[in-house]
Amino acid sequence: MLLTGLHVFPVKSLQGFSVASIQVDHRGLAGDRRFLVIDAASGEFLTQRALPAMTQLTCRLEGQGTLVLHHASGRSVSVAVPSASAPRRTVRIWRDLVTATDGGDEAAAFLSSFLHAQVRLVHAGEGYQRTLVPPSGSPHAGHDALGFVDAAPVLITSEASLDALNERLLQRGASPVPMDRFRPSLVLRGGPPFAEDSLQRFRIGDVTFHSAGPCARCTVITTDQATGERHPEVLTTLAEFRRDSHQPTKVNFGIYAVITSSAGLCSVGDSLIPID
Repeated sequence: MLLTGLHVFPVKSLQGFSVASIQVDHRGLAGDRRFLVIDAASGEFLTQRALPAMTQLTCRLEGQGTLVLHHASGRSVSVAVPSASAPRRTVRIWRDLVTATDGGDEAAAFLSSFLHAQVRLVHAGEGYQRTLVPPSGSPHAGHDALGFVDAAPVLITSEASLDALNERLLQRGASPVPMDRFRPSLVLRGGPPFAEDSLQRFRIGDVTFHSAGPCARCTVITTDQATGERHPEVLTTLAEFRRDSHQPTKVNFGIYAVITSSAGLCSVGDSLIPID
C-alpha cells in the first residue's frame, strides 16, 4: 500500500488543503485541527453536523503565525495565531472540557457573518490538554495527544474502499462521491477494499502508527463539500454493508490511528510497512 494523499484541516470542519509531505507528531499532521469554531455563549464545539455552511469556508496556514480564512464569496481575513497572553475559554468537545485560547473579535465576526450564528474561533495553544485513551495493547504513551479531532490524531482511508462504496452508489442510481466527503488525514492506495481495517502497527515514511479502531460515520459524509447540500443516500448505502459487528448502530469507513514514534516526515508516495 502507498500513501497517495495528505490532507490538513487547520480549523475543524472547515475546508483544508493538500500537501506533498508534512511533519507528523503525537498530535497528528502539523497544524491539523488546532483551531475550532465554538458557540459563543455555551462554548460547545460546532461542526458541519449542525452548520453545513462551514463547507463554504476554507483555511490555510501562512508560516507559523497566521491563519487565513476565506469564504466562497471571495472575502478573506488573516488571523494571528493567539499568543500565550490571549484570553482563555472553556470549550466542550464531545465529553471533554478543555481550555483554549480565543482567536479574537475579527475572526469571530467574520465566521459569525457567514455561519449566521454567534461563534468564536479558539486555538489549542499553550496550556491546552486533551486526553487520549489509547487502544488496547497500544504502546502509545502520549495521553495528552488530541487537538480538536473527534477521537484520535490521524484518520486513514483508502481509494479501494471508496471505489467499493461508489460502485454500490452507482448500482442504486446515485452519484459517486469524492474522498473529501470523509475528510481523511492520510489516503492509501493498494490492497482490497477496507484492507485498512486489518492494520495494527505500521510505518509510513519516518512515522510509526498504531490503529485506534474504526471510524464511525455521521451526517458529515452526506454533505457535499462544495455546496453544503445533503445527500443522505451516501450514509444509507454505506450502512447496507459497513455496520459495526459489535455496535450495529455504527457505520464504519476508515480507521483512526495514533502516533507511536517521535516526530517525522510523511510524504505522498511513501510505502506502508506493516510491523509485527
